[in-house]
Amino acid sequence: MKSGFLEVAPFFRNRSGLLRKYFLLSDDGATGGGVYLWTSRQAARDFSEGTIRPMIKEKFRVEPSITYFDTSVVVDNVSSEILP
Repeated sequence: MKSGFLEVAPFFRNRSGLLRKYFLLSDDGATGGGVYLWTSRQAARDFSEGTIRPMIKEKFRVEPSITYFDTSVVVDNVSSEILP
C-alpha cells in the first residue's frame, strides 16, 4: 500500500487550501483512508465532494465515508508552535 500511496501523493501537492494530508491504513490492511488539514471547511468540501468522492467511487467501487471536523487548536511539534 505504501507504494500506492507514494504514487498518488503528488496529486495532493499544491491543492488550494490543503495544508497537510495523512494516508491511513488499518493494521489488517482492509481499511484505508486519509486525514486532511484544510484552511477552511469550504475548501475541504469543494475538494472532497468535487474530486475525492467521485475518484474513490470510480477507483474502489465504494461509497466513501467523509466526516468533517473543526480544528480548534493544532499542536505542531515540528515548528514548535501551538496554532489557534
